[in-house]
Amino acid sequence: MPSPFSLQNLSSGVQTFKNDGRSKVLVSVALGWFLVLGMRLVMPVILPGVILEFDLSLTAAGGAITILWIAYSVVQFPAGIFSDNFGERKILTLSISIGTLGAILFSLTSSFNFFIFACIIFGLGSGLFGTPRVTSLSKIYPENDGTVLGFTFSAGNFGSAVLPFIAGILATYFGWRFGFIFCIPIFIITIFLLWNSPFKPPSSSTWGRYEVSKNIRLLIDGLSKRDVLLVSSATLLSVFTFQGFTSFFPLFLITMKSTSATMATTIFSVFFITGAISQPISGIISDKYGERRLLLSLAALHTICLLSLPFIHGTVPLILLSILLGTRAGLAPVNNAYLASSIPSKVQGSGLGLLRSIFIGLGALASFMVGFIADNYSFDLAFISLGGLFFIATVCYFFLPPSRE
Repeated sequence: MPSPFSLQNLSSGVQTFKNDGRSKVLVSVALGWFLVLGMRLVMPVILPGVILEFDLSLTAAGGAITILWIAYSVVQFPAGIFSDNFGERKILTLSISIGTLGAILFSLTSSFNFFIFACIIFGLGSGLFGTPRVTSLSKIYPENDGTVLGFTFSAGNFGSAVLPFIAGILATYFGWRFGFIFCIPIFIITIFLLWNSPFKPPSSSTWGRYEVSKNIRLLIDGLSKRDVLLVSSATLLSVFTFQGFTSFFPLFLITMKSTSATMATTIFSVFFITGAISQPISGIISDKYGERRLLLSLAALHTICLLSLPFIHGTVPLILLSILLGTRAGLAPVNNAYLASSIPSKVQGSGLGLLRSIFIGLGALASFMVGFIADNYSFDLAFISLGGLFFIATVCYFFLPPSRE
């Protein structure tokens, strides 16, 4: 078998991003995801400051993040329907516009109730981005969707590494609100780029007008296949563990591993830098050699790393473990490409949106669960529980059919 890192394969991956009209869409969507994912993951970094200022328990802090993720989840399905009817360009631009408002509200927060309100607005705005991000790129890059989504997801992970790191420094020296203020100009630039990119026009979807029952049947047919159910179950567990892990990882390092706040933020950034590197590579590998082996290998590695986390101590071992944990990000573009290609094109946006609403809505409970277990038992038990759930996801990938490889 030829190496996935051969010059031929790498050249093919580079050719995907050649300078044509499609590349403008790709860059604007990638920048949007850089912001959306990066700023959502600023939350765990500024959380110690919020807890201190408003005198919160870990359960209450986890509840705030859960509310943000629930708000994020409830608009996934509507975002898909809106995209099918009005086109991805309008919905993506609206998403970043509302996200800008959310960032402004965070910077003006004067009470915990107002902070919760800002969480809701930012969650709703950023939630509109996820579904049309995938469908817009799947439409214009049907022949390389894994590679392109890998690049876009990688941009999100770079955002998750860079933006929380900057926010952590600003929060240390100027207060946690500055962790949101600095990003507002980038949001405004992204709005302009998205609105002026040549997205494909809306599909001929009839959601909200005619043939609703027919569209529902199309959805059921697309989502009831055995392999789609297995990938959906694994994705749900993956999203759940990701949200629980990222919500408290910096605080876990400070509390249980006695690291400084700066070092905790650095290790958190390493996790996402690794993810940013692994995602385009996993997209290329899956396009060339199939999904099952890649998904199974990455999931098994992540399970082992999560279960071993409570027993690893010392700065260097924690950094190395964070690098291994970060490879989990390679699952995301392959999962999304697998699911998007399994849904009929007429209802692709709404179908993927429905799945994402389920994944993220249930996954939102992870932040509360981890906070509750940490308050009442221990952080170690909370993270071991996440490892157990990811083991079930690994089993789901094991039973995937090899027919698409």
